[in-house]
Amino acid sequence: MYCPQCGATNEENTRYCVACGLDIQEHISRWQQLATATQQPSEAQSAVVSQFPYSPPPNQQQPLYPMQPSYPQGYPYQPYSQQQAHYGAIPRISNYLGWAIASILLCWLVGAIAVYHSCQVGNKMAMGDYEGAMKSSKNAKYYVWLSFCIGTFFLVLAIIGVIIEG
Repeated sequence: MYCPQCGATNEENTRYCVACGLDIQEHISRWQQLATATQQPSEAQSAVVSQFPYSPPPNQQQPLYPMQPSYPQGYPYQPYSQQQAHYGAIPRISNYLGWAIASILLCWLVGAIAVYHSCQVGNKMAMGDYEGAMKSSKNAKYYVWLSFCIGTFFLVLAIIGVIIEG
Protein backbone atom coordinates (compact mmCIF):
# COMPACT_ATOMS: atom_id res chain seq x y z
CA MET A 1 0.00 0.00 0.00
CA TYR A 2 1.30 3.45 -0.87
CA CYS A 3 0.90 6.50 1.32
CA PRO A 4 -1.36 9.07 -0.40
CA GLN A 5 0.62 11.96 1.10
CA CYS A 6 4.27 11.04 0.50
CA GLY A 7 4.07 7.92 -1.72
CA ALA A 8 6.11 5.71 0.63
CA THR A 9 5.55 1.96 0.51
CA ASN A 10 3.80 0.53 3.57
CA GLU A 11 2.55 -2.91 4.49
CA GLU A 12 -1.05 -3.70 3.55
CA ASN A 13 -2.76 -3.29 6.95
CA THR A 14 -0.58 -0.52 8.37
CA ARG A 15 -2.39 2.24 10.26
CA TYR A 16 0.32 4.94 10.07
CA CYS A 17 2.75 5.69 7.24
CA VAL A 18 6.32 4.71 8.09
CA ALA A 19 7.75 7.80 6.36
CA CYS A 20 5.44 10.72 7.19
CA GLY A 21 3.18 9.36 9.95
CA LEU A 22 -0.13 9.95 8.15
CA ASP A 23 -3.08 7.96 9.54
CA ILE A 24 -3.74 5.93 6.38
CA GLN A 25 -6.86 4.14 7.64
CA GLU A 26 -8.51 7.44 8.58
CA HIS A 27 -7.60 8.85 5.16
CA ILE A 28 -9.19 5.84 3.44
CA SER A 29 -12.39 6.16 5.48
CA ARG A 30 -12.65 9.88 4.66
CA TRP A 31 -12.34 9.14 0.95
CA GLN A 32 -15.00 6.44 1.20
CA GLN A 33 -17.35 8.82 3.03
CA LEU A 34 -16.73 11.48 0.41
CA ALA A 35 -17.43 9.01 -2.38
CA THR A 36 -20.73 7.91 -0.84
CA ALA A 37 -21.73 11.51 -0.03
CA THR A 38 -21.24 12.63 -3.62
CA GLN A 39 -23.21 9.67 -4.99
CA GLN A 40 -26.42 10.55 -3.13
CA PRO A 41 -27.63 14.15 -3.51
CA SER A 42 -28.63 15.89 -0.30
CA GLU A 43 -31.81 17.94 0.17
CA ALA A 44 -29.81 21.16 -0.23
CA GLN A 45 -28.41 19.97 -3.54
CA SER A 46 -31.91 18.96 -4.70
CA ALA A 47 -33.22 22.42 -3.81
CA VAL A 48 -30.41 24.11 -5.74
CA VAL A 49 -30.99 21.83 -8.73
CA SER A 50 -34.71 22.62 -8.80
CA GLN A 51 -33.98 26.37 -9.01
CA PHE A 52 -32.15 26.07 -12.32
CA PRO A 53 -34.26 24.79 -15.22
CA TYR A 54 -31.37 23.54 -17.36
CA SER A 55 -29.46 21.63 -14.70
CA PRO A 56 -29.16 17.81 -14.83
CA PRO A 57 -31.56 15.62 -12.84
CA PRO A 58 -30.80 15.34 -9.09
CA ASN A 59 -29.97 11.62 -9.25
CA GLN A 60 -26.81 12.29 -11.27
CA GLN A 61 -23.55 12.85 -9.45
CA GLN A 62 -22.54 16.51 -9.27
CA PRO A 63 -18.83 17.35 -8.90
CA LEU A 64 -17.90 19.47 -5.89
CA TYR A 65 -15.65 21.64 -8.02
CA PRO A 66 -15.90 22.39 -11.75
CA MET A 67 -12.65 20.59 -12.65
CA GLN A 68 -12.72 17.84 -10.00
CA PRO A 69 -11.05 14.65 -11.23
CA SER A 70 -13.18 11.52 -11.22
CA TYR A 71 -12.00 8.72 -8.93
CA PRO A 72 -13.06 5.07 -8.91
CA GLN A 73 -15.56 3.98 -6.29
CA GLY A 74 -14.17 3.49 -2.80
CA TYR A 75 -10.48 4.06 -2.20
CA PRO A 76 -9.14 6.20 -5.07
CA TYR A 77 -5.71 4.60 -5.34
CA GLN A 78 -5.26 1.41 -7.32
CA PRO A 79 -2.94 -1.36 -6.17
CA TYR A 80 0.54 -1.28 -7.66
CA SER A 81 -0.12 -4.23 -9.96
CA GLN A 82 -3.04 -2.41 -11.63
CA GLN A 83 -1.32 0.94 -12.08
CA GLN A 84 -0.08 1.91 -15.48
CA ALA A 85 3.57 2.68 -15.91
CA HIS A 86 4.01 6.45 -15.83
CA TYR A 87 7.62 6.85 -16.83
CA GLY A 88 10.37 4.67 -18.16
CA ALA A 89 13.84 4.38 -16.78
CA ILE A 90 15.94 7.52 -16.93
CA PRO A 91 18.28 7.18 -19.88
CA ARG A 92 22.02 7.33 -19.26
CA ILE A 93 23.42 10.05 -21.50
CA SER A 94 27.17 10.59 -21.70
CA ASN A 95 28.33 14.17 -21.36
CA TYR A 96 31.92 13.73 -22.67
CA LEU A 97 33.16 16.28 -20.12
CA GLY A 98 36.55 14.63 -19.62
CA TRP A 99 37.17 14.49 -23.35
CA ALA A 100 35.97 18.08 -23.74
CA ILE A 101 38.41 19.30 -21.10
CA ALA A 102 41.23 17.35 -22.75
CA SER A 103 40.29 18.78 -26.16
CA ILE A 104 40.99 22.28 -24.83
CA LEU A 105 44.69 21.37 -24.98
CA LEU A 106 44.46 20.70 -28.72
CA CYS A 107 42.27 23.59 -29.83
CA TRP A 108 41.16 25.86 -27.02
CA LEU A 109 38.30 27.64 -28.82
CA VAL A 110 36.55 24.53 -30.11
CA GLY A 111 37.37 22.73 -26.85
CA ALA A 112 35.62 25.48 -24.88
CA ILE A 113 32.53 25.02 -27.03
CA ALA A 114 32.70 21.27 -26.33
CA VAL A 115 32.90 21.94 -22.57
CA TYR A 116 29.88 24.25 -22.80
CA HIS A 117 27.76 21.60 -24.53
CA SER A 118 28.91 18.84 -22.19
CA CYS A 119 27.89 20.94 -19.17
CA GLN A 120 24.45 21.46 -20.71
CA VAL A 121 23.78 17.70 -20.66
CA GLY A 122 23.49 17.53 -16.87
CA ASN A 123 21.33 20.65 -16.66
CA LYS A 124 18.89 19.40 -19.27
CA MET A 125 18.71 15.95 -17.64
CA ALA A 126 17.85 17.59 -14.31
CA MET A 127 14.99 19.49 -15.96
CA GLY A 128 13.70 16.33 -17.64
CA ASP A 129 14.57 17.46 -21.18
CA TYR A 130 16.03 14.16 -22.37
CA GLU A 131 15.88 15.06 -26.06
CA GLY A 132 17.74 18.31 -25.41
CA ALA A 133 20.30 16.41 -23.33
CA MET A 134 20.82 13.96 -26.21
CA LYS A 135 21.30 16.88 -28.61
CA SER A 136 23.82 18.56 -26.28
CA SER A 137 25.65 15.24 -25.87
CA LYS A 138 25.91 14.82 -29.63
CA ASN A 139 27.11 18.42 -30.00
CA ALA A 140 29.72 17.91 -27.29
CA LYS A 141 30.97 14.76 -29.02
CA TYR A 142 31.08 16.55 -32.37
CA TYR A 143 33.11 19.48 -30.98
CA VAL A 144 35.48 17.11 -29.14
CA TRP A 145 36.22 15.32 -32.39
CA LEU A 146 36.50 18.61 -34.28
CA SER A 147 38.99 19.90 -31.70
CA PHE A 148 40.91 16.63 -31.92
CA CYS A 149 41.07 16.86 -35.74
CA ILE A 150 42.09 20.53 -35.78
CA GLY A 151 44.69 20.01 -33.04
CA THR A 152 46.12 16.93 -34.78
CA PHE A 153 46.26 18.78 -38.10
CA PHE A 154 48.23 21.69 -36.61
CA LEU A 155 50.45 19.29 -34.64
CA VAL A 156 51.31 17.41 -37.85
CA LEU A 157 52.00 20.74 -39.61
CA ALA A 158 54.31 21.79 -36.78
CA ILE A 159 56.20 18.49 -36.94
CA ILE A 160 56.56 18.78 -40.72
CA GLY A 161 57.74 22.39 -40.32
CA VAL A 162 60.39 21.34 -37.76
CA ILE A 163 61.59 18.51 -40.04
CA ILE A 164 61.81 20.76 -43.10
CA GLU A 165 63.60 23.56 -41.22
CA GLY A 166 65.93 21.18 -39.43
